Amino acid sequence: YPAKDANFEILARPVVDGKLGDIVKLSEREGSDLNPVLATAADGRVWCAWQGLRNGAFRILERHQQADGSWSAERTVSRQTRNCWTPAITAGGDGRVAVAWDTYEKGDYDVWVREIATDGALQDPRPAADTIDYEARPSLAYDPQGALWIGYELGSPSWGKDSGPYDNGGNPLYRGRQIGLIVLKDGAWVEPSESY
Repeated sequence: YPAKDANFEILARPVVDGKLGDIVKLSEREGSDLNPVLATAADGRVWCAWQGLRNGAFRILERHQQADGSWSAERTVSRQTRNCWTPAITAGGDGRVAVAWDTYEKGDYDVWVREIATDGALQDPRPAADTIDYEARPSLAYDPQGALWIGYELGSPSWGKDSGPYDNGGNPLYRGRQIGLIVLKDGAWVEPSESY
């Protein structure tokens, strides 16, 4: 197909006792679905998050295996009205699942996260890194104590908006890049240290 007609979808296929199972189509919409990430929860069920075009903007979506092995209905994880990208997912030992992403909602890149409770209920999304700096491409993991660690790319304001010699008010792509790190412990953000 020509690029204008491309419509990418998310497919999954289980492996049971070393044998490939049936292909499952996790997305089936007019807009493209991209960048799937997977995690296995403490109960053995698989969770999938991805970036999908819905209502004119990329959203972060999820589906997960239910107790009988079938897949849940699609749910929208992100709430932003502008594009969201680069989902990350992790599962904790207590049954919680977390999904993080970056968004350009307010004119700069920020990282958001949303936890899913052990009963599958979506908790309120919250900003993890929400300043005027460039904050994007998160990765995340629960530690053995249940704290959620989120790492992300960190750059200066107007990162990537240096358009050359005639418009250089932004910052070049690879100058001043760092790794940001924050921890969500007992519902509060804390700076990482030896104890957290």
